[in-house]
Amino acid sequence: MSITLDKKLNAYRVGGDVHFRVTSPLAPFYSPEFLTKEEQEFYMNRGTAAHEAIRLWLQGKLPTITTLHPEIKGMVKAFIDWWRNSGATLVACEMLVSSKEFRVAGRVDIVADMGRYRWIIDVKTGTGSKPKKATAMQTAIYAKAYKETTGYEEHVKRLGLLCRPDGKAKPEPYDDPYDLVAYRTLLSAYAVTRRYAG
Repeated sequence: MSITLDKKLNAYRVGGDVHFRVTSPLAPFYSPEFLTKEEQEFYMNRGTAAHEAIRLWLQGKLPTITTLHPEIKGMVKAFIDWWRNSGATLVACEMLVSSKEFRVAGRVDIVADMGRYRWIIDVKTGTGSKPKKATAMQTAIYAKAYKETTGYEEHVKRLGLLCRPDGKAKPEPYDDPYDLVAYRTLLSAYAVTRRYAG
């Protein structure tokens, strides 16, 4: 089944159906009100650039990080160091997934095998001590959507990975089944807001 982003709707088309973006209901958790619009755009662009460099590295298309912009070099180094020490084997990166049950779709940063398990890894960039708590909900819906999209039947583990500008990575595993319930509640509120907002 094809999954395509409809920029006009800011949603995905899955087959003929419109699905919200996985991240749309989570936006308030990731866009602090105290930042100006310009600051939010700067951090979003920086994160996008770091994600793209990580994707290229995973695909073997970025042989060195020495030429990267200083704003993202430390974050990419943090990821590479963590990856090399994790024993992970790449299954997919930037994989489009959808959940018919939840009517959402999005891109999983990384699907990897580590140890005896398949993992959904959501990469975050910033200066905190660990990924934001909303990442637990985001990885929960990605794990569900991954299983629906691929038919994978085994247990999927979840990890938020904060890659910091100082070159340090802060992994945060998630295993609370309530994360998916919380996402469903948030998604319902988002859908009502979209439907009834002026």
